[in-house]
Amino acid sequence: MFRPSVRTGCGSRCDECSGRQGGMMPIDPELKALVEAMKAVGMPKIGTIPVDMARALFRVPPLPVQDGVSVEEGAVPRGDGGAVPIRIYRPEKTMRGIILYYHGGGWVIGTLDDIDPTARHIAAETGCAVVSVDYRLAPEHRFPAAVDDAWAALEWAAPPEQRRALAGVENVPLFVMGDSAGGNLAAALSILARDAGGPDIAMQLLLYPVTEGESDMPDMDAFVPPLLEKEEIIWFFDQYIAPELRQDPRFSPGRVRDCAGLAPAFIVTAGYDLLAAQAARFGDRLSAAGVPVTLRHHPEAVHGFMTTVPLTSIGQRAMSEAVAAINGAVKG
Repeated sequence: MFRPSVRTGCGSRCDECSGRQGGMMPIDPELKALVEAMKAVGMPKIGTIPVDMARALFRVPPLPVQDGVSVEEGAVPRGDGGAVPIRIYRPEKTMRGIILYYHGGGWVIGTLDDIDPTARHIAAETGCAVVSVDYRLAPEHRFPAAVDDAWAALEWAAPPEQRRALAGVENVPLFVMGDSAGGNLAAALSILARDAGGPDIAMQLLLYPVTEGESDMPDMDAFVPPLLEKEEIIWFFDQYIAPELRQDPRFSPGRVRDCAGLAPAFIVTAGYDLLAAQAARFGDRLSAAGVPVTLRHHPEAVHGFMTTVPLTSIGQRAMSEAVAAINGAVKG
């Protein structure tokens, strides 16, 4: 259903939009307006304020939501006796798949409410049940707590009887999807599932993911982005994981020794994002190992742009491409 290493736009390596100063496409006007609005109200940089204040300030304001989607609160049991809160979105139509969605926020911020409009949109447009996972956050719960919670949700959703409970059909495909830190978790799940012999993942959809847990790479000094600067990325890393653990593929999926047998990948990158080059490298490694990969690069976009679906045309277009990939996998 996908050709290996399919790239769109200019790709992520050319001089025009690889993230070099002086050679970047103009930022999308709608995204630029959002960035300028944040600066106008004096939003502080991540890492300059306490964690609890950052969580409060960076909450997503109420946005328009998709009609025709039912919502159910739930929880997934963890191996330690705890539970992972989830929110299940079901479209009012015959369901064709199950999507495990992991929100972004640097493993430190982000809630089910923040990603609610996006999850509703995905459920309505794909005809899939979406399980949004409220994994534990750092620094209170450091690595691998988020990975453990993400894995618990995937294992919980995988058995035929649970698929029937979620989607009404036992044999629907499972997808893992996430943005930023959530994309990192989705990529880690593909590795864990392969190494454990299942669950079978139909596709990993990685929206501007973290794939290499290093902050001293040349990519990180290529330019200064309007959102998520190098110092902020380092701060998120420091909250979540100790330096000596950062080569673990559960944190750095791009460092996994062997990519063969991983789930087909749909990877989205943004030109104004320091993480774009590493995500593209991960796509290249997957493709070289025979994994079907589609890379969608948006040179005029900033990190986080796909969760602006209700507000920007570029967010809507990019999400439509992801939806089309899911729909193609379901039909295939």
